[in-house]
Amino acid sequence: MARVCEKVILSADIERVWELLTSYDKYTLWRSDLKMVDVVGDKYFMETSTDNKRLMFYIIRSEPCSLLTLDFKNDILSGSWTGRLRKENEKTVLDITEELYTKKWLLRPFINGYLKKQQAVFIEDMKRALE
Repeated sequence: MARVCEKVILSADIERVWELLTSYDKYTLWRSDLKMVDVVGDKYFMETSTDNKRLMFYIIRSEPCSLLTLDFKNDILSGSWTGRLRKENEKTVLDITEELYTKKWLLRPFINGYLKKQQAVFIEDMKRALE
């Protein structure tokens, strides 16, 4: 298992950050690592990466402008993503915790680095979208 925690300070109001995080059907407009997103009902969405890897997400908990928890999986990996938001002056603090498990033991030595890279891309894409 790999676990990455990041604290991000965003120069945007909390409502705008929340809207960006929860508009799953618009992820391809700002996320550089995605080719497609299919929203399947109120609780599920499927991401297809630019290298055609698919990942199914299930919305576990959604408390507007406060907390978003997602579980995800495909045939190789599974995990969870949690974002906690809070206002700080005119900015938004987003605390992200992501956990990743791989079903293939040969990949285990690499998942921590992979997860850190994915988190960095997500954060940079988010900052750019909020400019």
